[in-house]
Formats: sequence, structure tokens, C-alpha cells
Amino acid sequence: MDFAELSMLWSFRRRQCMLGAAHHEQGRVTTMIIKLLDTKTRTVLRSLFFLALCLCPGMSSAIMLSFNPSVQEVELGRQAVVDVYLRDPNGSRVGAFDFNVNYDSAVLSFNGVQFGAGLGASTAGSLQDVLTSTAGQVNVAELAFAFDLSPFQDGFSDFLLFSLTFDTVAVGISSLGFSENILGLAGGYLVDESGLPIGPIGTEVGQITVASKIFTVSEPGSLILLAAGIVGLLRRKFRIT
Repeated sequence: MDFAELSMLWSFRRRQCMLGAAHHEQGRVTTMIIKLLDTKTRTVLRSLFFLALCLCPGMSSAIMLSFNPSVQEVELGRQAVVDVYLRDPNGSRVGAFDFNVNYDSAVLSFNGVQFGAGLGASTAGSLQDVLTSTAGQVNVAELAFAFDLSPFQDGFSDFLLFSLTFDTVAVGISSLGFSENILGLAGGYLVDESGLPIGPIGTEVGQITVASKIFTVSEPGSLILLAAGIVGLLRRKFRIT
């Protein structure tokens, strides 16, 4: 499939989205998109899709991308799991996202990703993609096939985009951060269900500390009981003496 055919496909999908097409039309477009997944044109499709979106004017919002937990400590040899959340959607429903998560490859090694349910992947289906060609960076993207995302997002509640799992490879501290990827355009992270870019997008940072051994501190109550036990043993010893 060449560029002209891909452009026609995207134009048809967007017109149907804006006009509120019937369900059987939605299924027909979804089938057409699925047929592309086994070809070498997937990258071209993604590029054309996000180019069309980023040429549209943005909308003002206070949306945030954040890590949960934002700070965590794990022992060397164990895995670290971090969730990527969309905070304060401000009335927007996300129809697609495409951005990078950056980390320190000397401390962590990317293991896998689990996509959330916010884009309707479990019912309507979605196009999901993960790229790890750059050391210390994982690119995660998802495109919803559903035109109406109201069953999955209310536009105001925080929701999970995806979860990342890392293997720990060395003792140290790895910072976590986001960077845009939609054709390298500034602020290119998310688009809504109508195909319009969402922005501006705020981003938070995270941190994973890998320790050789994590020592747990006893609770105050446990310390008191331990001290009482020691005092009791000493008293008994002096009485015997």
C-alpha cells in the first residue's frame, strides 16, 4: 500500500469519526487497518496518522503524565514496576498516544509493557506498538479503533495508560522521564477521539533506586517490646546472682 492509499484511508477514518458513522462502518474501517498490521507499512501509517493530527490546532489543558510510584527502591535482582498515568484529563478523551519513557540503561533493563484499558483495547481493539531501538529509551504508542471512547473514559478521571516492568542490572539511581515522539514535534504526546492534538501536556519525573540490600526498620512498638525483653533478662540475671 502506497502513500496515496494510506492518506485516503486516514481521511476516510477521520470523516467517519466526525460524522458519527454507524457501527458497521466502524467495523469496516477497523478491518482495513488490521490488514495493514502484517505489512511493512505500519511505520508509514503511524507517521501519516500523527502528522495529520499534529497539523491541527491544539487545545489548552492542565493534563499531566506521571509515574506511579514516582519514587521507589528495589533490591538488585528484583524487578521494578512503574505505572504511567494520565492525570486531570480536563474533559478530553484520549484516542491515541505516542511518546518515550527515558531511563538509565546502566541501572535498569526494559522487560515489558502492559497496556491499560482506557483506549478500549479489550473490546473495540487498538493498534499497540513498543520500540526499544534506543538504549535507555522505550517508545510506547497506542491508537484506539473505537470512535466513541465514552465507555472507557469519562474525560475527567485519572486513568492508566500502561505499566512498565524493568529488570535491575546494577546498584544505582535511575531517573525516569518523558519525551515526545509524534514526528518529533514539541508537545506531541496525545490526541483526542476526534483526531485533534491535546495540549499543552505537563510531565512529571520519577526515580528508581536499586540497592544491594534493603534494610527494614522495626516499628516503634517492636523496639519497645525488644527493650522490655532485654530489661527482663537483665533483672532475672541479677536476681540469680
